[in-house]
Amino acid sequence: MRKVTETIDKFFIWLKSAQLGKDLIIRLIVIVIVGGASILLWFISVPILAWYFYKKFGNARIQGCRCHNCNKLNDCNDKFCISCGSPLHTTHYQKTETKSQHTDNTCKCDNCNTANNCNDKFCINCGSPMSKKSTKQNNTNSNRGCTCNQCNTTNDCDDKFCINCGGKLNGISKEFYQAIFNDVDGIIVALLAKIAKVDGRISQEEANYLSIVFDTLSKKRENANQVKEVYKEILKQEKDNLKNIDEFCNKLSHLKVQQEFKIEIIKIFVELAFVDSVYDKNEENIIVKIVHNIGLDFSIYQNIKSEFEPKKEKNGFSQTNMSLDECYITLESTRSDSLETIKKNYRRLVKQYHYDSMASKDLPPDILKFAEDKAKLINGAYEKIKNSRS
Repeated sequence: MRKVTETIDKFFIWLKSAQLGKDLIIRLIVIVIVGGASILLWFISVPILAWYFYKKFGNARIQGCRCHNCNKLNDCNDKFCISCGSPLHTTHYQKTETKSQHTDNTCKCDNCNTANNCNDKFCINCGSPMSKKSTKQNNTNSNRGCTCNQCNTTNDCDDKFCINCGGKLNGISKEFYQAIFNDVDGIIVALLAKIAKVDGRISQEEANYLSIVFDTLSKKRENANQVKEVYKEILKQEKDNLKNIDEFCNKLSHLKVQQEFKIEIIKIFVELAFVDSVYDKNEENIIVKIVHNIGLDFSIYQNIKSEFEPKKEKNGFSQTNMSLDECYITLESTRSDSLETIKKNYRRLVKQYHYDSMASKDLPPDILKFAEDKAKLINGAYEKIKNSRS
C-alpha cells in the first residue's frame, strides 16, 4: 500500500515539474480513471457473461434428491417422495442427462421401471444395466394431470403420493373424473351422497348400501376399480353440498333419461333412505325435490315409498294400529302444532289423495289403490289426534 501511495505522489510531482497546462492535467486524470474503470468492468463482466451463457446454452446437469426411505430419486424442489411419501432431505445427487434428454429421450429401466436417459448404460436408481430394448417414453406424457385432492397440485398419475403435501394420490385424471361426474352414474352417486349425509352422518348400513350400488354401476364401465374410486371421490366432494341438487336434476333431464329408468333411480334413493330403518324427513325432502325436478308424478313416488314402508295390515290401514306419533307424521305435523294447523294439513292431504282427483290423472290401478288406502290412513290419523285433544 505504501508503494502505491509513493507512486501516486511521484506522479503528481512529475505533473507539477513538467509545467503542463491545467486542462491537459485534467484530461490525463480522466483518462486514467476511465481506463481503470473499464479494466475493472471487464474483469467483472466476463465471468458473469460466461456463467449466463453456460446456464442458457450449456449442457446443464439436473439436480436430483434421493429419498432416504425408498432410495427413489426425486426433483429437489419436491417436498415429499413421489414413491413412498416420505419427507425429502436436501442431499443432492447429479443425474447425467441433460434437460432436453430428460424430457425427450427417456427409457424405463426393466428392473425398477425408473426413467433414465436412453444413452445411459446403467440405471440411475438401481444400477442395473440398461437394455437396448427399453421402451422410450413419449415426450407428451399422457399420465400427467392427476390433481391432489388436498392441495390441488398437479402430479404424475403414476406417483403414489403428492410431491407437494405428501397426501396419497388416487391416480384419477381430471378428464376421467369429469367424464363420469357429468354422466348418469356420476349424477346418481352425487345425489345418493346428499341423501345419505343429510341426516347428519352416513350410517354403516348406508355405507354398505352405497358400496353395493357402486359395484353395480361400475360393472357397466371399463376399469371398474378406477371407476369406483371416482364414485368415492364424488361422494366425498358432494355429500355436504345441498345447493346444487337442481343442477344435477337438470343434467339428468338433459341426458334424456327414459321414464322407466327415472323410476328405478327414485327406487334406489328411497331404498337408501329406508336402509337404516329411519326415513328421515330431510331425506324425504331431497327425494321429493328430485322427483319434482326430473318430472315424475308425485303419486309414483308415493307408490315407491309404500313398497318400503312397514305394512300396517294385510287388508288395508287402520287407525287402531298407529301410535299417536305416527298419526302426527302421517299428517305431516308435530305435537306442538295447533289443531287448526293440523286441520289445514289434513284437508290438503285428503284433497291430494282423494280418489276422484287421482282417477282423473289416468293412473294405473295399483296407484289408485294406494291412494285409497292412504286417504283412509289420513282420516284415521286425524280422528285419533282430534280425540286425543278433546
